[in-house]
Amino acid sequence: MIGAGGIIVATSIPPKLSRMDGSKPIAHAYQKLCIRSCLESGFRVLSINDPEEICLLAPEYPEVTFIPTNRNASKISGRKTPYIADLLTALAAAPEDIVGIVNSDLIFEPGPDWRHILPQAVKQAVVVGQRNDTVSLFGAIPKKYFWGFDYFFFEKGRIGQLIDSSLPFAMGLPWWDYWLPIALAFQGCDIRRLERPAIIHLDHGKGFKKPSLRSMAQYFIRFVIQSADRDPAAVPARLHALVTECRKVPDTAALENGTFDKQIDDVARLCAKELQAKNLKAAESVDSDRVIQDVQLESGDLTPRRIFQRFRDQLHAGEVRSNAFALSKQGRLSEAERLYRTVLESVPDDVDSLCNLGAILNQQGRFQDAAALLRKAVALRPSVPLSQILLGNALAALSQHDEAIACFERAVAIDSDFEDHDHFALAHYNLAGLLNSRGRYTEALTQLKRALSYKPDYPPATTAYQQLSRALSEAKLRPG
Repeated sequence: MIGAGGIIVATSIPPKLSRMDGSKPIAHAYQKLCIRSCLESGFRVLSINDPEEICLLAPEYPEVTFIPTNRNASKISGRKTPYIADLLTALAAAPEDIVGIVNSDLIFEPGPDWRHILPQAVKQAVVVGQRNDTVSLFGAIPKKYFWGFDYFFFEKGRIGQLIDSSLPFAMGLPWWDYWLPIALAFQGCDIRRLERPAIIHLDHGKGFKKPSLRSMAQYFIRFVIQSADRDPAAVPARLHALVTECRKVPDTAALENGTFDKQIDDVARLCAKELQAKNLKAAESVDSDRVIQDVQLESGDLTPRRIFQRFRDQLHAGEVRSNAFALSKQGRLSEAERLYRTVLESVPDDVDSLCNLGAILNQQGRFQDAAALLRKAVALRPSVPLSQILLGNALAALSQHDEAIACFERAVAIDSDFEDHDHFALAHYNLAGLLNSRGRYTEALTQLKRALSYKPDYPPATTAYQQLSRALSEAKLRPG
């Protein structure tokens, strides 16, 4: 069997998957592509699932070994997502010495690099990786996802110490991807992040809601504090700041009511930053591009190798996009526009380029052109608040106020966890301005209050809130 060598990965293939490649549905083909990429990377694949799911999945994936589990985290997730403990138990029983836990919806860069790098890299360490999100496998520039980690490789001998603290972390729920490498760090493992070979992921919007984020955060924070208290002298230096941040939450049970949302954000931000701190050196990696160039590709064939051949071109386009962004920050808007249009000629569905070019056109007063670009950006990726905000700004300038209000309302309805709070403050502030201009004063006041909840030191919102509050209290304005 392909991938029956020295590396085994555990995952959980969902019975149903919803994905779009640009504007084209690709769910079943995409999941097949992800599993194929694992096999072509030299991994043996285990999938831990509910027995009823296995009946549906096993005929579709004969190369995968399915392991049944009769428990799941459905009470929290609403789906039959398996506990990480059950993935670890399955890996512990496998003959391979190098084990991994991976999300099932990733396309791994195929080739021998994984088997060359991992045996040395996992010694006294856990190797973590972040996905490159994209809305189109060939038509957009993948973007590194800052907040999460999608695979973990480590020595099988570490599993015994992990299982006891692994409940109730589960696939499909937040915080397990922070818990796992940090739990291994408390065992004395180094944390290493691997850039290449890479992984690609078709974006599907936000997967976590605030209740599950808060619920699982309390288990994570409690784990960190208890681990530090067990032997303070053994806490790794790199985790001191995290332990301190977790101790700022005096009552983990209070997390679920939203009292400590800012502290949750701060802990998550620190985890994401810390887990990226140490990259594997380039010298430790094989030239993935060389391997892919040597492969004969069939024209039009959707394969992991063809996707990563295109990935190299997309990375170059990403560099051009970065230059365009730098020029726009310097006020050199015409030069930035030219570079963004160059990027969009080769990668027409790149949301960041559409969004940033739309922002430039807004600055230049070219609102009709901006709106056309930003409508496309919103259609491709509606979960990005900034594109909704910029489209709302363009429409407001075109006096299309009802549609502008709808844009801002969609922006503020996006789950704000682990996002740039400046964008949400701006969305609420802009929405307040439109509501105020239409005589809906009390609604405007509510939006200003929400803007300040995201960004307390936001002078325009502070001034507008004080003025509107004073006017309403003095009955100079009649509530709308």
